[in-house]
Amino acid sequence: MKAPIGIPPEFSDLKYLVDWSKKIGLKLIQLLPLNDTTATHSWLDSYPYAAISAFALHPMYLRLQEVIKKDQTNLIAPFQNQMEQLNALPEIDYDGVMQLKWKLLKIIYTENGKKDLATAGFKKFFKQNEHWLVSYSAFSYLRDLHGTVDFNQWPTHANYNEAAILKLVDLKSKTYQDIAFFYFVQFHLHLQLLEATQYAHQNGVIVKGDIPIGVYRFGADAWQNKGLFHMDMQAGAPPDDFAVSGQNWGFPTYHWGAMARDGFAWWISRFDQMK
Repeated sequence: MKAPIGIPPEFSDLKYLVDWSKKIGLKLIQLLPLNDTTATHSWLDSYPYAAISAFALHPMYLRLQEVIKKDQTNLIAPFQNQMEQLNALPEIDYDGVMQLKWKLLKIIYTENGKKDLATAGFKKFFKQNEHWLVSYSAFSYLRDLHGTVDFNQWPTHANYNEAAILKLVDLKSKTYQDIAFFYFVQFHLHLQLLEATQYAHQNGVIVKGDIPIGVYRFGADAWQNKGLFHMDMQAGAPPDDFAVSGQNWGFPTYHWGAMARDGFAWWISRFDQMK
């Protein structure tokens, strides 16, 4: 079976990998981290272990053709040649793919966002994921508004304040529609990954994820929960045959004492998200 023309990689492509795995007798597919790494809107974000959220999925993996309705192909048809050109490249043009996907997602959101966010499916998704979805979406909005992922440089909301964020995401606020765009994207990512993993399970194939040991210093998790991390420290690895001077990953280290005081709630939520 040949995968359809599109921009790889996408969650829906997992079905073809499942078909191949089943054919040759494999029982497990292991994936690298799938989290959103959008920090600079450039190829620098292609490193999968520098996620701006330990919960949000990466828009790179969303199949646009499955976000639109069957009678809405006109929304993406003008960009079909560009999509096929990107897909035909021997290596992924990270910048080109993401610039096009963000552009088309905003077009689709303008057309479908209000209806999709009013569905029972979205309301259920929102209720289950509100604890990270609201802060992540507000973070993404503020990142783009202020032109940097480094929240320490933001002229507003540099320090996370739940009451202030709730005002930003209020349905009557001027910022709601811009922030809800990220709800829309994450909802459709959830639907497509869920469909792909269910297909795998139906065919006797396990899909195993990857939980990175660290979190990005300038991500939504660190912004919302600074007290859970030692922001004045950096994680890395000791010297070995591959890096004789050791490695500095730049991630803040965990404040295990602070995490223990609330029963490791952040970790429990993170593991629950990976189910």
